[in-house]
Amino acid sequence: MKYRDAAEQGNAAAQRAFGWCCEFGKGVTLSFDDAVKWYRKSAEQGNVLAQISLGNLYREGKGVPLDYRRCVAWYRKASAQGHADAQCNLGWCYGTGNGVLKNTSTALKWYEQSARQGHATARDNIHALQAAFAHELQTSAIPFNDERFSIAPDGTIELNSRKCCIYIRNQRRDVDLQKRTTKYRYHLCNCRTIQEMVADGRKDRYVATARDDSLFEVDVNDHPTRNRLVELNMQLCQNCRELLRQRGMYQEPFSLKDFYAKHQSSIPEMFLKKRQEAVTRAYPPDGECV
Repeated sequence: MKYRDAAEQGNAAAQRAFGWCCEFGKGVTLSFDDAVKWYRKSAEQGNVLAQISLGNLYREGKGVPLDYRRCVAWYRKASAQGHADAQCNLGWCYGTGNGVLKNTSTALKWYEQSARQGHATARDNIHALQAAFAHELQTSAIPFNDERFSIAPDGTIELNSRKCCIYIRNQRRDVDLQKRTTKYRYHLCNCRTIQEMVADGRKDRYVATARDDSLFEVDVNDHPTRNRLVELNMQLCQNCRELLRQRGMYQEPFSLKDFYAKHQSSIPEMFLKKRQEAVTRAYPPDGECV
């Protein structure tokens, strides 16, 4: 086989091609071990397709122990060369937390780079990941510092284009557990308090949520050796209240449910249905021989 001869002479493209033949049993006996061997030789010379293929085998545990970290390492090398498939796959790793810490913002970054090259799966996964993020934001509190923070034209706070409120979860004072209330305040706008916290580098004290029942998960330190998570009622910051009133977005009695129903952008139903299948599926190995 001509690929074998050229591969044995050190040709990176041929090594990758012969590795593909070994992986899929094309003209040779199917052998994942041999596929790994030849993909690695090619990948170490910088062949981008071999790097992706080797990453796929680590992701699937074929010819090597399943190892998402090494999978990510090879996808990252290929992504640095601008390959759309690798960028999409790296986005999947960040979107699912396989091999890296789960990070929606970084996942979207890689999906967007891939989608700009016309990658259809990356485009689908952008929508699916946004829908999954919106669901998470609506049902729980997530670290404010880990996602995309932006200020909408109306002055409200958004994470990954979703309106939300932010608040300090770790609370050690002004908490009344009997009445299930706290004197801490939540924020919907980029008010003076938030601007000062961001300027002081204290944004990481906050978490974000789009939960609309006016209950907030609070980590209460009421014991010398432990914290406990409770749900408390919390009031809107006075500065935010005034900013919303100026924009015609506030009326008494104020309701988060009504606020989100009126001002939160909707996600098409088709994307909501697709979020699980699109975000969690593994991508097929590269099936074309160079």
